[in-house]
Amino acid sequence: DRAKYVGYSNRDCGGAGSSGSYFVPSPPAPAPETDTVLSACSNNGYLFDGETACECFACFSGSTCETYSGDDLCRINVNGGTPEVFVEYWQNHPRKSSVKMSHRIGYGPIKVQQKLKEVIKQVHKLVNNENTDDKFLVFGDGATPLISIAQMAKRSQEGRGTCQISTDAKHECQHAHVWAEKPYYSGYNPVVYPDVIQFVGERSVEDLVNETDVIEFITTPNNPDGALRGRKLVERTAVWDLAYYWPIYTAMTGPYPQESNDMSLWTLSKLTGHASSRVGWAWVKDEGTAKLMQNMACPVGCPLQSQMYAIEALQHLLETEGQIFKWGRTQFEKRWERIQAIFDKTSSFVVRNPLESRPDSYTASESYVATPPYLWFKCTNAQYLAKSSLDKNGQHSLEQLLSDNGMAARPGQYFGAGQEDHARISLYVASVTFDIFIRKMEKMFAQADALLL
Repeated sequence: DRAKYVGYSNRDCGGAGSSGSYFVPSPPAPAPETDTVLSACSNNGYLFDGETACECFACFSGSTCETYSGDDLCRINVNGGTPEVFVEYWQNHPRKSSVKMSHRIGYGPIKVQQKLKEVIKQVHKLVNNENTDDKFLVFGDGATPLISIAQMAKRSQEGRGTCQISTDAKHECQHAHVWAEKPYYSGYNPVVYPDVIQFVGERSVEDLVNETDVIEFITTPNNPDGALRGRKLVERTAVWDLAYYWPIYTAMTGPYPQESNDMSLWTLSKLTGHASSRVGWAWVKDEGTAKLMQNMACPVGCPLQSQMYAIEALQHLLETEGQIFKWGRTQFEKRWERIQAIFDKTSSFVVRNPLESRPDSYTASESYVATPPYLWFKCTNAQYLAKSSLDKNGQHSLEQLLSDNGMAARPGQYFGAGQEDHARISLYVASVTFDIFIRKMEKMFAQADALLL
């Protein structure tokens, strides 16, 4: 009777025992989640759910990306900041998403945003890299739009930056100046409103010392070189770009001082790798500025599905006590070991990343060497540099030299370096692409050094 009641037959239960009772088995456990996004394509491409064909990485082809064209016949992209390497982590830590097509289709349920705020605060608390007390959280469509929103909000709150139309219909504007120390993140320059904001990265600290209408952007660790930075313009508005201030890339030394941290910018992409979710946030001391920024960032509400996706990724981080930090740190340590090994053997190129070492409060390590996500380097062999093709500016440059050797990189001029002999390489690429990059660099280094013999 008991077996019949729970839906099992006598045979299913194994028959009656000596006591006449029946054993009722537990329902089968659900199959563990699996993710074959990389392995289905020989780890040389992606096969996404619902797709029937692999999207192969550069240099690979075939139904499962099994065919390699060879180092000399292919071109790789090491220019951008798409965090491809994180795919390898998430394939090994699959999660069944709770984000469903029927959920949260409206504009503004505040409950989701409050939940995201709480998990973000917990993540900051875990590594102690931001003091969130008495600060206001602003959500944005990624961190990049928040750069320009921060500039405009600061101008509006301070009552400056207005334009008047004169009798001849010309705009007469009082500009705010945005400044960052060189080499600076290339995104600060184009993200401006020319009638109100002017980027003045070419000017020196001495040149700006007597100007009060300046907004300083401080990127630390810095992009492109990973340098640790502080404030250069005292008693000016400061915006701290802390996208890379996580244990993956540098030592945790606590929050930046409250008195100098007017506003900080953060992004999910450099924390969990989910760049396409477009989730960024800012911590702002002034409530009025925070409200204005939020209205500018999401006038009818921030994308809820993106926020829910971010909540899942950050909850995983918390549940695993920061396992992604340890994994990411290991990946970049290995990559920097290989980079240092090839640069130690060349006389034609030098690493320009400081790779500073500091005590780390998160791991209690006394010597935590930086592992930045970008390689910033210089060609010191002018003879070899002159052998490159001419770039789009008609110059012999390291960017063009890399291009001639099958690598697309970002030129030093983008970062205010003003020199053709610098370039930035993204280390966020997939592992197989990084392997190709190392081999291409070794060959290029050998060619350059041969000219010095």
